[in-house]
Amino acid sequence: MPRNVLTKRRKQILLLILAAGFIFLTFQVFSLSALNISNRLSALRAMDDDGELGINLVRGNRHRRNQAIEEFDMHVEIDVNQRKTAKSDNSDSLKFKPEDSNHRPPDGSEIGEQTAADLVNLPRGVHRTDATYYKPITGNLFLCLDKKKNIPFSQVNDDFCDCDDGSDEPGTSACLDGRFFCTHQIPDERPQSITSSRVNDGLCDCCDGSDEWKEIAAPPGVQRAARNTATVLTVPCQNLCNKVIQRKEEDTKIREIGKRHRQEYVKAASHLHGEEKEKYGPDGVFFKLSRSCFPFKSSGYEYTVCPFKSVKQQQFPRASKLLGETAVWEYMSEGLYILNMLNGASHLCPGEVPRKSVISFLCGINDRVVSILEQETCVYDVKFSTPAAC
Repeated sequence: MPRNVLTKRRKQILLLILAAGFIFLTFQVFSLSALNISNRLSALRAMDDDGELGINLVRGNRHRRNQAIEEFDMHVEIDVNQRKTAKSDNSDSLKFKPEDSNHRPPDGSEIGEQTAADLVNLPRGVHRTDATYYKPITGNLFLCLDKKKNIPFSQVNDDFCDCDDGSDEPGTSACLDGRFFCTHQIPDERPQSITSSRVNDGLCDCCDGSDEWKEIAAPPGVQRAARNTATVLTVPCQNLCNKVIQRKEEDTKIREIGKRHRQEYVKAASHLHGEEKEKYGPDGVFFKLSRSCFPFKSSGYEYTVCPFKSVKQQQFPRASKLLGETAVWEYMSEGLYILNMLNGASHLCPGEVPRKSVISFLCGINDRVVSILEQETCVYDVKFSTPAAC
């Protein structure tokens, strides 16, 4: 084959290789570009719970409303847990509340004393005792409570977290670790507040419903679960504060009567001594209950509660089922005593774990079972009213 022909073919092959390489590189560049655009479009399609495009990508620390589902179990036990934690929870003020002596805004402005006008213009979610920290300073600005930043006062409660400490969003769920103080506060009670993540989650936490000011309905699953318990209310919320105050007054009267009857329970255990007496609580006050059994009917079941001895469930014509028989104290405080009844029947329980009953003794005038609920599989919540708990 002539040399000039070989040379010509080599040039053609080289050109083909170069052309193929160029096409390959061009394809890779366009593929990466298309992938990047696709990712950006996917990000922009990420909507938060209010339907705003890409808001979670911009704000970063915005809570999603599905936290209501994750925290639902905490709401269910609110009536017992509030009594149990009231003595230890001292969160009566803002988490980032500065010391008055050092709290001075820039430009020589002073934060003045609390006035009636301050309370009228109080931002949503702020407790009245903190009104002085939520007044505009020079230039109509808001000084974050950690004193690290000034922002326009119009950005307070705009559903966007501007301050590093989250103090600019007391009335929304925009910031992590914030607290929302209910608008209506019960007189002579510790301030009522909730974590910011529960604001506008569809569940009524404040007695006046002020935490659900957007009136957004809870997810259907949460609504169905809430209907099964009297302690959880969903949007639309009602103002029940007057009923709460009335209930408080009734509880006070019940406690006074119950304390008088309590002496009879202490006297019934006067013959006990040492560990035997301690088994039945302070002064053996619950010994009298250990000598009786108390029936209760609910949802086709018949229960027999014998404190310190056994808890049984009966559904005729089936045989009775043991829900616990070993008594172990979990918590003791005036007004609430919690007794676990362990080692019940394990049949059909997850992992063959024995059933247990948790008896919450609450202050009351008479000895009676108030309610029995299976809050968890094979775990039974028993609420028991008795003067012994007063």
